[in-house]
Amino acid sequence: MADVNDVARWMASEVKTMGFLYREAAVAEIAEKFGSEFTSTTEHGHRVISEAVLEAFHRLTEDTVIWDRWDKCWRHRDLGYPPGPQVPH
Repeated sequence: MADVNDVARWMASEVKTMGFLYREAAVAEIAEKFGSEFTSTTEHGHRVISEAVLEAFHRLTEDTVIWDRWDKCWRHRDLGYPPGPQVPH
């Protein structure tokens, strides 16, 4: 049985392999591979990754992965980016 750390490790592996991970694709794959208990639905009807998974993912990748809010994906942190969880725009 998978737990939040398994899902977070899968997400980190996808970013490492592909260079990015789009949120929408991640939600669908997580539900399929690990189960819908690792996703939830917002009040507006959007499926999202659970907070527990996102926290575990951030702990694993805080120095190597950054959230690109414009492209709605996680990707490798470029060397020039300042500390923080998001791409500066």
